[in-house]
Amino acid sequence: MRFLPLGLASVLCWSGSLFADYTLVLKNGRRITVQSYREEGGMIKFPGLGGEIGITKDQIQSILKDGESEGRGMDLPRAQRSPPSPGPVGEAKAEEKKEKGLSPKEQLAEERAKEEKEYQEKIKEITERIRSAKARYTQAKEGKEAPADRSSRVMDSLQLPRWAYSPKEAELSELRKRINQLEKERERVIQEKIQKNL
Repeated sequence: MRFLPLGLASVLCWSGSLFADYTLVLKNGRRITVQSYREEGGMIKFPGLGGEIGITKDQIQSILKDGESEGRGMDLPRAQRSPPSPGPVGEAKAEEKKEKGLSPKEQLAEERAKEEKEYQEKIKEITERIRSAKARYTQAKEGKEAPADRSSRVMDSLQLPRWAYSPKEAELSELRKRINQLEKERERVIQEKIQKNL
């Protein structure tokens, strides 16, 4: 009689996988089996751990219905790339994609090319902002302002309060800071692009 609760618990745990209706296939190769799920914004949500768990759509490769093979199921990247658009413009785009007749692999390649182009444009835009800030900095420190540049560098290294700077020293210090921030931002975007293997 005392083994009944233990046996009942094991049957309930076993039946959880028996009644599972969907398998979420993640891009990192992991699989999550769930009884149900729902889409909300850019998330896939499903019951778990006494509440609800959410995973962003970009982490999910596909959702398979119970019994479906890997080649079938809901391909989330494709669904994410062509969200329903109201009106004739959205319908025209959907028709255009149908006419292209791209396979999921070709669509993924197209999406990656688009994402790579966006990264390249962002890097180009940041580089242009760096070039502009450096030009302003060079102009601000030319001629008789060279001593102000040296003194503002010393003050920066000593981390003196802003009220201790002359207006020209403060301007030069701010321009140097801005250039450094932009260079860090560009490096971050480049590293993100590398991590995404683009």
